Amino acid sequence: MRIFSKTFFVSLLFAVLLLYVLFTQVWYVGVLRTAKHIDWRFTVAAFVAYLGIMAIRALRFRFLLDKKLSFLDFLNIVFVHSFLSNNLPARSGEMSYVYLIKKSGRVLDGENV
Repeated sequence: MRIFSKTFFVSLLFAVLLLYVLFTQVWYVGVLRTAKHIDWRFTVAAFVAYLGIMAIRALRFRFLLDKKLSFLDFLNIVFVHSFLSNNLPARSGEMSYVYLIKKSGRVLDGENV
C-alpha cells in the first residue's frame, strides 16, 4: 500500500476543507475556556479505550475471515467503517465494510463477509 497515493491526497484535501469549515464556525473564546476545564486524564483514557475497542473489532473481523488480511489492514477497514457508519445517513456506511473487504482483493465474491 503506497502512502502518498491519489486517495491519500484527496483525503487530505477533504480533511483540510472540513477543518476550514469547522474553524470558520467556532467561537474560539468558548473553546479555549472549555479546554481549560478539561481533565486531560479522562481524555487520554477515552482515546486509549477507543483504540482498544477498534483493535478488538479488527481482531474479530480478522478471525471471522480466517486471517485473510493482516491486522493493520483490518484496523484501517474498521476505522473507515466506523467513521462512515456513524456519519452517513440511514446506516448506509455499513456498506463500506463489504466494499473495503472486496477491494482488498484477498476475499473472493461469495465468501462470508
